[in-house]
Amino acid sequence: MRVLYVNPLPEGGNPAIDALAYGLDAAVRQAGGETRVLTTDFRLPDIGQQTAEAFDAGIEAGVDVIVMYALDPAQPAEAAARVRAAGGRLVSLVRPDFEVDGAVVYPNFNQGLFMAGWLAARLTGEDRIGIIGGPGTPDDNEEVAGLLFGFRRAGIPVVNDPGLDEWRNMIDVADGGHEVAVRLLAKHPEITALVPYNDESMLGVLRALEGDPRRGRLPMVSRNAAPKAVQAVRDGLTSGTWDIEPTGIGWAAGALAARLVTGDAAPGELAMSPVGRMVHAGNLDAWQPWEQRVAWRPLVHGLD
Repeated sequence: MRVLYVNPLPEGGNPAIDALAYGLDAAVRQAGGETRVLTTDFRLPDIGQQTAEAFDAGIEAGVDVIVMYALDPAQPAEAAARVRAAGGRLVSLVRPDFEVDGAVVYPNFNQGLFMAGWLAARLTGEDRIGIIGGPGTPDDNEEVAGLLFGFRRAGIPVVNDPGLDEWRNMIDVADGGHEVAVRLLAKHPEITALVPYNDESMLGVLRALEGDPRRGRLPMVSRNAAPKAVQAVRDGLTSGTWDIEPTGIGWAAGALAARLVTGDAAPGELAMSPVGRMVHAGNLDAWQPWEQRVAWRPLVHGLD
């Protein structure tokens, strides 16, 4: 069994995306297969074309399954159809609008809801929340929807609309989070708590707060539980980070790919990724580094 994973970011761009790939590879290896990786970069405007070209390369190489990350639910629909017409199987991380053979669904709304509830329990109705949204992918939008619902239910106002581009980290890395945080803190000095949608954005927020007396005092949670975010909790700079179990997400995709090849998965089967938990000062000792959760081996890039 040969599986092609179309990585949406170069390795090192986002540690959670990296960990996902390692989890996928571990599951495929356990099933007796091998994983190859072709890298795209969703920050570039031609991401749809990049992904389509990777799909076509997978078809030409005769891989059994292609695993993609559905950053845009509408594309690359035509390339996806070509994969399936050629006899390949297509598994998507996040379910797209077009047909695939299987998908791993994230509990993004629930995670946002639980993050908001956890933070709200440590705040009062007098507090004011600032949220930094993501680049507009389905999973980020669903997380933000859960955050907004959770804070509304708790009766704590959110001062900005994280669905607007000015409050989104459009490049999904720390630099983007820094730019948004500088604007947000300047425009809304009344903010008393922050929720950057992911850890990379949180790292940008911490940089924006350098020299600010609120650094380390402003309640803040983010999502992923990347090593640097866990260290920020340990250092008292943030309140918590939601562990999305990225290796578990990848494992779910790899296991689903294997079941499709053996015929043990139903057509169009959906698998659920782990819900996770909040990592905070009270449970830091129980946090396990991602590389210890699966058999972590270097990824093999290319189809040669």
